[in-house]
Amino acid sequence: ARVAGGVAALGPPPQVLHLTGGLASGGSEAVLMADHAQALGVPPERISREDASRTTFQNALLSRAVLGRGARIVLVTDGFHLARAALLFRAAGFRLVALRRSAHEVTPRRARWYFFREGLSFALNTARVAAWWGSGLLGLPERWRMRLT
Repeated sequence: ARVAGGVAALGPPPQVLHLTGGLASGGSEAVLMADHAQALGVPPERISREDASRTTFQNALLSRAVLGRGARIVLVTDGFHLARAALLFRAAGFRLVALRRSAHEVTPRRARWYFFREGLSFALNTARVAAWWGSGLLGLPERWRMRLT
């Protein structure tokens, strides 16, 4: 659903569909999503990816190397995850021009779990952002700082 949402949001060239996500069963999320985007008709040259991240904040931080600091993006993710992802991508320096919720269907039971998970994750990610910025103020190298995220 996220890939379909991203494909639908993709504008004309030179815009690219940037896919993020590291570890997943069967490969990285970004690689699996890139394959799906190509199956939906997106040419490979219009797809970029970041496939080393383990967290949403790392999705954002590692995407800066591909898209550039301050890049204008349309953020597409599942609705339950959109607010937290938007905060983290902004904290990483992206300019969000639009937010797009994927058409991911959720059962009421699953929605309760997502609500609980996102609440806990918000607190954890607030600490990650603080650790990232604080360690930067201390002058730690970025490769060390990434371990805190």
